[in-house]
Amino acid sequence: LKHAVDLFQRTVSELVLNGYSVNTGLFRAVPQFRGVIDGGVWNPERNSIYVSFNQDKDLRETIARTGVKILGAKGDPAYFIGGEDAATRATDGSATAGRNYRLQGKNIKVTGTDAAVGIVLIDEKGTETKLPMDMIAVNNPSEVLVLLPADLKDGVYELRLTTQFSTGNKLLKVPRTVIRSLVIGLPSGGDGDIVDDPTA
Repeated sequence: LKHAVDLFQRTVSELVLNGYSVNTGLFRAVPQFRGVIDGGVWNPERNSIYVSFNQDKDLRETIARTGVKILGAKGDPAYFIGGEDAATRATDGSATAGRNYRLQGKNIKVTGTDAAVGIVLIDEKGTETKLPMDMIAVNNPSEVLVLLPADLKDGVYELRLTTQFSTGNKLLKVPRTVIRSLVIGLPSGGDGDIVDDPTA
């Protein structure tokens, strides 16, 4: 399929740049010149080539048969740009159980009526822990400060923030989720920078 598409594109390009008008049914490509050619001499500083494209019969008929369904306004994207452990000031994704963790981003305010809205922590076994809303101390579009549960075991967690927040006056109809990884303590039984001596 890729070979056929490449061949089609190359053929159309060659025909057009050799002065032909190409009609594919979807579009009509016509080579054009800009500038006056003085004395029959081409001057690249004054003259140039461009190709005009116009929709053709097949495409016009397809457009005429196309219906439009309005699903609602598209919201601005939401994403994380960083995070900080309030206990250690670390910004490398490490966090401390029982302490605050600051999330920074865009359009991350936790709000909405959908049951999925909120912050969920998922451990390496897939166990989900949804944080109560009263554990969110700061809840702004660009900053969310959460209190992590004190009983979190060491390991790698996936933090999922789901919200219907929108910059407009209405909530998003469909919630959206942004994800960030957190590391509590030393994951998977690791021992930090300690290296075992095999000769000991």
